[in-house]
This record gives sequence, structure tokens and C-alpha cells, in this order.
Amino acid sequence: MVDCGVPLVSPTPTPTATFTPTPTATATATATATATATATATATATSTSTPTPTPTPTSTAPSVICPTAYSSAICNLGSFGKFAVLVLSSQACPSNVDFSSPDTLVQGDIGLCGGTSGAIKKLTVDGDIVRDTTPPGTNVIISNDVKFTTGHGIQDQDLSAACGAGGTGGDCRNASQCASGLPCTQNVGDLTTSMTFTGNGGLNVICINNINLSNATITIQGGPSDTFIFNVTGPGVGVPGVHILNNVKTTLVGVAPSQILWNVTAMGTTVDAFKLTTRIVGTWLVPNGSFILDKARLNGSICAGCTVRIHSAAQLSCPDQD
Repeated sequence: MVDCGVPLVSPTPTPTATFTPTPTATATATATATATATATATATATSTSTPTPTPTPTSTAPSVICPTAYSSAICNLGSFGKFAVLVLSSQACPSNVDFSSPDTLVQGDIGLCGGTSGAIKKLTVDGDIVRDTTPPGTNVIISNDVKFTTGHGIQDQDLSAACGAGGTGGDCRNASQCASGLPCTQNVGDLTTSMTFTGNGGLNVICINNINLSNATITIQGGPSDTFIFNVTGPGVGVPGVHILNNVKTTLVGVAPSQILWNVTAMGTTVDAFKLTTRIVGTWLVPNGSFILDKARLNGSICAGCTVRIHSAAQLSCPDQD
């Protein structure tokens, strides 16, 4: 497990920290009057805007404990980049959140966009759960048995920049659309067996139809100047279509998870990563489909628009920094 305690600037910082030093013993009369007026205005804003969430609420805005999973300037993630998981409201299917089981861990912030529903229970969150205040708001039940690490809890914020509104727009979908418009540098067809992807020293766009991997290894090798974007356009295997990652291991040679983006675009598709031995990396965009992390481990982040299920001792952590 890596240390993801990287403080960045939150999009909507809580004003409490800005007026703590109001009483200043050495200030002049003029300065004191100015400071008093400022503190009064700030205190009024605080009392009307701070939510009273449960369980385990925090009094500060969520800190960014996980660095951006995919950090390239090419099709950048924008405000979605601060989240380990972002659940969208989708026009393709009902949005459903299902995070559960005591041994499940999400390391990073969880964003719930307006229009999402479902339940979060029993798991451990090393970060904040941030509920979108954009109408119609969220309808996700967060149980009291969710365990937050020290200093974290539930927050209510405007996430419209990351989420969009009404099932359209937002930084996550924008990144997906940008990636979809890039020409292929390698065309794989169906990915059904172990494969090595070698960087060209710059932008690598690997085009894939369906993923159907079992007992396989994906090797991604290159250097610090490489960016790998995997555009997966097929519907998946079977009906309804599923992109299967069963006992799949990922080996990185000379590259980091923050250089890797998976963009899965078919309407109503599902990415299913399962088995305790499965290890996958990078940021996964599935704006029109579902993502299931069942016992598996992901070193990266997820943005999906239908069902997002993380359960049965699954582990989602921020990119490896060593």
C-alpha cells in the first residue's frame, strides 16, 4: 500500500480555516474594524453552507489524499482527477452504487454525482465520500458501519464540473470523448491472451474490440515520456456484454499507473475484474456502462455511469509512486 497523503487544493474549501485568526491583539483600530467585518461575513456563510452529514461527518472540505491516477495532459481528467471513484448519472442505464464487505478498501475520495442511487456499507474509506449537491442530488444510503480513516467522512459539494448534469457533460465524459477521437497507433482486435505493449516514446493509442482475459498477464513497458490510452469499443462478451478480467496480472516496466488510461465506450457494457489474484492498473473510464471490482485490486481510479460495485475484499488504491 502506498502513502497517498498528497494535499492538494480542494475545489470548494471550507471557509472555517480562513477566519481562525480573527482576534489580533496588535491590530490597529482601523485594522480591527476591517477584520471584524470580514469575520462576520465569513461566519454567516459558514452557518448556512456547512452540511450536517452522517455518519462520521468532518468539518473540513475533503482533502486530496490520492494523486491523479492518469496525469497526462492528453485528454486530461480535469476535476475528476481528484477522485479514486466517481459514479456518474447515465442516460444509458440506471446508476447504482454497491460498495460493501468489511475487508473492502477504497483509498481516495469517492464522488457520487447527482442522480445516483444505491448503498455504501461496511467497507473502509481512506478518504471522503462526496455527495453532489447538483439537482436532483444523490439517493445513496451510507450506512453507519462504513469506516472512515481519521479526519475523513461525508461531504456535500457541487460536483457538476466533474459529473456534468442530467447524464451529459462533465470532465469524466469529456476525457472519454477526447480519447475516443485519437487515431490508433496499434490495433489489437479482441484481447484474449497475454500481451506486451511497448511504448513508442510518446502517445500510444491501442485500439481493442473486446476484452476476454483469463489467467493472463498484461505487460506495459516504456519510459517516462510514454502515454498509453487503450480505447475499448466493443460491447463485451455475451449478452449483456462483459469485458472479462479473470485472474489477470499487470506488469509495468519503466512506466507508472498514472501514464495509463482505459476508455471503455459501448452503451450498457460492463468491465468485470474478479478473483483475489487479479491486479489491474490505470484509470478506467466507462461513462456509459458498469465497473465491477470483485476481490480484485486496482491501482488507479474508476469513473463509470451505471452500476459501480466494489466488494468482497476488493482493494482500490492510488497510483504506485515508487
